[in-house]
Amino acid sequence: MAGLVGAQRTELMEGLFGLRSHTAGKITYKGKELKINQPKDAINNGIAMLTEDRRATGILGVLSIADNVSIASLNQYLIGGIMLDDGKIEQLVQDNVAKLSIKTPSSKTQIQSLSGGNQQKVLISRWLANDPDGLSWTSPTRGIAWARSMRSTASSPRWLSRARASS
Repeated sequence: MAGLVGAQRTELMEGLFGLRSHTAGKITYKGKELKINQPKDAINNGIAMLTEDRRATGILGVLSIADNVSIASLNQYLIGGIMLDDGKIEQLVQDNVAKLSIKTPSSKTQIQSLSGGNQQKVLISRWLANDPDGLSWTSPTRGIAWARSMRSTASSPRWLSRARASS
């Protein structure tokens, strides 16, 4: 999806992800109508979203990198349905730190202490960990230093495939 500033692409993506209510229209994916009323519905249907403003609506600033990476896929890391497998979460984080070259001293580091580019990489890791069918993002590189290098690769399905394939 593309559009100029003011074309309401952000509002559309937020509606598709369940962040905005909608009163008309249908979401059809793979021949089936999806009912998405909240982000959990979107996540359960393989849809992920990088928000336009990572600081305000993306990162959970006071939480660790491990928490920020695993938050959308915690159900995959449960032992007996009640306890988190910290070892598997740590492995997930370390794999993504290596794959995406995230510069951090530790998985326990608060995400708010990272640079904007590294925060964005953590958010990308969050959604790759959830193995989405689709990843929507609007202005994901706005205001961060790695924007120039990512412009040619971040929107490419090949980039997403490479990142997912190496996990």
